Amino acid sequence: VKRIPFPYSTPEQFEAAVEQPVSREWTTESTHRELTKPKVVLKAGRVIKPIDKSCAILREKDLLRLKTGKKNV
Repeated sequence: VKRIPFPYSTPEQFEAAVEQPVSREWTTESTHRELTKPKVVLKAGRVIKPIDKSCAILREKDLLRLKTGKKNV
């Protein structure tokens, strides 16, 4: 993997999450359900508004802040 996905801050965190087996053969039924449940559940037929493009694009100062780790840039 060239870049570490969002919720992880180190390669070790990402690798630990990926190495964990998810199938029912390796985990208990309740653990399998917990690991595979969706983060957001909505009622059927509910309209989901599309994401605004401006929210998805990081500004240059936000990128600089993420790279340097400083709170105020």
